[in-house]
Amino acid sequence: MRKSYRVKTEQDFQKIFQAGNSFANRKFVVYVLPKEQSHFRVGLSVGKKSVMQ
Repeated sequence: MRKSYRVKTEQDFQKIFQAGNSFANRKFVVYVLPKEQSHFRVGLSVGKKSVMQ
């Protein structure tokens, strides 16, 4: 994936978490902001706490 398509900085993630809309199910939460650029951007955030079943 091109670097321009990645969300990497903490400031970008915080902006998305605070201002974005969220959609969730039992396994995932997806945050979405309206596009500010001509292409989409994707970032993954994984918690440190993990539960294996």
